[in-house]
Amino acid sequence: MDKSTDRTIVVGILISLIAVAGLVFLSVVRHSDGKIDDIPILEEHGLEETLSGFAVELAEITNSITRAFHEEDRTHSHVGPCVYKTLERINRITNDTLRLVVARHLAGEVLQLNLTNENYHFRWQHIDDAVDSICYADRCLRVAEAPEMERCKFFFDALLRVKEAFLATLAEPPTKPTEMDKYGRGEVWAQGNCKHRVRDNFVSMPGYLCNGEFRHMYPKLSPQTQKYFRKRFRDVFGIDYIPDEPGRKAYISGEKGTLWDGKGLKWRICDENNNWHDVKKGD
Repeated sequence: MDKSTDRTIVVGILISLIAVAGLVFLSVVRHSDGKIDDIPILEEHGLEETLSGFAVELAEITNSITRAFHEEDRTHSHVGPCVYKTLERINRITNDTLRLVVARHLAGEVLQLNLTNENYHFRWQHIDDAVDSICYADRCLRVAEAPEMERCKFFFDALLRVKEAFLATLAEPPTKPTEMDKYGRGEVWAQGNCKHRVRDNFVSMPGYLCNGEFRHMYPKLSPQTQKYFRKRFRDVFGIDYIPDEPGRKAYISGEKGTLWDGKGLKWRICDENNNWHDVKKGD
């Protein structure tokens, strides 16, 4: 996949978003403290009577997604429920353009999910939500019939961003003790919880994705996109992707301490007779 093709994909997405933006009567402003306000753009110019139901619905859905991804709540995550609800909404939407714009909006928020929040209580919730958010956003793009290359690029861009955030979390020095919350948990506990979840995700996430999402995605891609998929898979996980073949299925597992750097991830093959074989370099 060359840079010119990448640029073409990005430009196409931007053009689609810009074209629809003119229909939206609400926008959002994010403040430095994380709060979000609605701005009734068309109302300011006396154009609210010209709004169609399409524009109203689009504004309501996209604003609700943005709020869910940026609302910080120490006791409940709003991201998980949001991605589930968005998929349900997209399945009900009948307008093709609206469905695709909503799916792309969700994917954009997933790519900006704050996985390095200075408050570790918020961070560990987002770490927990990360893989589900990526998978559900991909399903939204699929239901909305987004181009396969766009879906593939989104998936690996999001995974690479997750990897970078996970590595940053593990590299952070121990935090200083702070005031405890009502459950007796301070930032030291929350940071430790973040690092524990990151280590677990490094081990379990490749297997979860390969045995589920990737197994269903890869065979349906065109040869060109499959080539791009394999390149991005190696960029993220540090090893080559092994697709299923007739009579054999490939499974990947992670070892404790893996950082997706070419070490600590292992492929095994299960043949049609349920015999397991290790995969060695050069196989």
